[in-house]
Amino acid sequence: MSMQEDEDFLTSEEARKRLNVSSRTLERYVRDGLLKKYRRRVGREVYYKQSEVEDLLRIHPVEDIEDR
Repeated sequence: MSMQEDEDFLTSEEARKRLNVSSRTLERYVRDGLLKKYRRRVGREVYYKQSEVEDLLRIHPVEDIEDR
């Protein structure tokens, strides 16, 4: 999917850090339909809508580091 300019996007690394997951888990979220990938018209970098990442966090909150 192409990117809309009025949306805020996160890189794969930023999305992984925000969700506190591995790249493999992030790919599973895409495969399972929990997140969508977006790309610029040129380039190979994958992006994720910040709003979709935040929605996923509300559904599956990141555990506090102290809870581990």
